[in-house]
Amino acid sequence: MLDPTFIEFNPWWISKDTINQDKKIIELANSKIHWDPRIRHTFDYSKDIVYSLRGPRQVGKTTLIKLQIKNFLEKGVSPWNIFYYSFDLDNSAKDVQRVIKNYLENTLRQRIEKNRCYIFLDEVSSVKNWQKAIKLLVDMSLLKNCTVVVTGSHSIDLKRSNELLPGRKGETDSVYDKIMLPMKFSEYVSSLDDELKQFIELNFRHSADRKEIFEKILKNKIDDRIYNATKFSSKLDGYLLNYLITGGIPKVVDEYQKKNRIDEYIYTTYFDSIIGDIKSLEIDQRKFKRFMSHFIKNIGWPISWNSIQKDTEIGSWSTISRYANLLEDMFIIILFFQYDSKKKSSSSDRKKIYFHDTFFFHVLNSWTSPKNSFQVSEQYVLDESNKGHLIEGIIGDHLIRLAFSMTERKQRFDHTDHLFYWKYDKDKELDYVFYNGDKIELPIEVKYQKTITNRDLDGINNFKRATNVKNALLITKDQLAETENHIKIPASLFLLLV
Repeated sequence: MLDPTFIEFNPWWISKDTINQDKKIIELANSKIHWDPRIRHTFDYSKDIVYSLRGPRQVGKTTLIKLQIKNFLEKGVSPWNIFYYSFDLDNSAKDVQRVIKNYLENTLRQRIEKNRCYIFLDEVSSVKNWQKAIKLLVDMSLLKNCTVVVTGSHSIDLKRSNELLPGRKGETDSVYDKIMLPMKFSEYVSSLDDELKQFIELNFRHSADRKEIFEKILKNKIDDRIYNATKFSSKLDGYLLNYLITGGIPKVVDEYQKKNRIDEYIYTTYFDSIIGDIKSLEIDQRKFKRFMSHFIKNIGWPISWNSIQKDTEIGSWSTISRYANLLEDMFIIILFFQYDSKKKSSSSDRKKIYFHDTFFFHVLNSWTSPKNSFQVSEQYVLDESNKGHLIEGIIGDHLIRLAFSMTERKQRFDHTDHLFYWKYDKDKELDYVFYNGDKIELPIEVKYQKTITNRDLDGINNFKRATNVKNALLITKDQLAETENHIKIPASLFLLLV
């Protein structure tokens, strides 16, 4: 007998037009932003593949699924061949197995059996050992002619569980484990500005275009498409300043576009989602608060776990390491390691820390303040030094995405193999080194300021002397130029490439 809750989750079985009454679809229709996540188009729905979709909470994973279901229905896919289920209340692998078997066995008459089924299992990471059910169903050949997408907010559990499906995830040259992060800057401006969206789609949409442009940068050349983008410089600079406040989370961006501010409940929603994961792992919230406060004060500066432990008096360095790795697994922070130009690898116990998204930073930065969170965010961004640190972090996050798009080994991608910082004096660092594991070493310095002096080039020049690398990239506030030793590109233009 068909589970009656299935109709509630899949109302398009009764009438396919009901997808337009879905809460997520309505929210998107009423939004000020026109958002269709690029990652949605990286799934291959023509094969028997088990995909996982993970990422921070409240970033739009369920909306992506509902958009895909809407797309299938509009293309004429039989409604009964599309199955959605949310595992908010289920708690065992047997529940997962029961749900899928119930759907497959009790919809034989309604489904077009020869056609492919699309199974979306939302919040499956809340179910312990869910992968055992998928493994068994694959081994029983019950998931033939099915594409499965599993999602979860407990991104750590989802990643580890999906790794326990060797040989059961199907065959693809892409990646099984999809990571949905907040919108990149190019996606952000595309969602807000139709003119820019058209320009980006013509010039920077495809990974081959971005790779070609970046390879010219590696040769100290600026592609004409970057020069052509300068006609939008004023617009882009304004969008970048707003991006420092909202980050790329669709719900937050929409709120800011509608009200020119972000209400306190939005900050609370995202704070609770972060702290919820912290509490679920039985981490002392007071200690974590001290740890987070220290992190924020040292954003963009190399620090060691031992130094944090001494300054905060929190347990041991291993406790600090656990906190940091947890935040990294939750896609809140990014860790960059020091580059050893001789070994071509990371070295030292000191890491530079940035946030994946500026809004996550603002949520945690306002934790200890009695002021309104939006006021705290605005005041922070008004400071030029703070602004520079945030933009350095955005550049780092986007360089990771660029490295991923360029690598030929996506299934085993690890950003710590490609991006580093470099120390050249006691207290001096080069912001980033881009390394492809073979020959390419590109020193990158971020100077989001009006005036660039010779001293600002010390990091680049010292790295070039130490490595004999010829070319370099200086990311500026508003300067675009080719020089003999490096090229300059404004931050807002560079971010369009990713």
